[in-house]
Amino acid sequence: PLFETGTTWTLYETQAGYLLTMPAVASKRPMRQWARFNTDFQEAELFIERNSLPIPIYPFDQLWAMHLLAQQGGLLCHSCAVAYEGQGLLFLGHSGGGKSTMARLWSSIPGATILSDERIIIRQEAGGYRLYGTPWSGEGKFSSPMAVPLKRLYILAHGPVNAMTPLSRSAATAAVLTRSLVPFWHRALMDHSLQFVTTLCRDYPVNQLEFVPDQRIVEFLQP
Repeated sequence: PLFETGTTWTLYETQAGYLLTMPAVASKRPMRQWARFNTDFQEAELFIERNSLPIPIYPFDQLWAMHLLAQQGGLLCHSCAVAYEGQGLLFLGHSGGGKSTMARLWSSIPGATILSDERIIIRQEAGGYRLYGTPWSGEGKFSSPMAVPLKRLYILAHGPVNAMTPLSRSAATAAVLTRSLVPFWHRALMDHSLQFVTTLCRDYPVNQLEFVPDQRIVEFLQP
């Protein structure tokens, strides 16, 4: 085994590639689904127990995406993102950090589109970085397939007033990395992920954003 959550899934390394097992914890059945990947994660097979409707593809879908992105200059992160005036605002946060709240506040702004309130993909492309919406939504159920250039990047925090604090490059790198889904059990892919985050935090200023959960934060962030 490379990694065991103890509850929801375990990843094994095999001679042919990798094996992902996902037990049915709630019903105490031995297996809900399992998947196998080839050595470079370019091919996968998913096996699901008979009569499973709707078809359960979590966590297989996000784990596969995470490995592919690590190889291809991308990152899957715990965040919400807003497309506004042709640019993307990225808000990274842990569970309970305010991602869905921020998404709801921006959703009432004309011309704003919420890409997701839980998972966002960042890709490095010619000329900069681009944010991609995902089907993985949070409490607010926001999801969009839109893609938009990254303009600003924030680390969410609760606070008594709306305030921004610039982070040093090392602090920014640590903050982004700990709010991302990265394959830390795979040395080569983890090296790629670390390089991606390091470069991102070199190319973009990162601010810690303390905010009060009302419409004033949107006004605070609008140019």
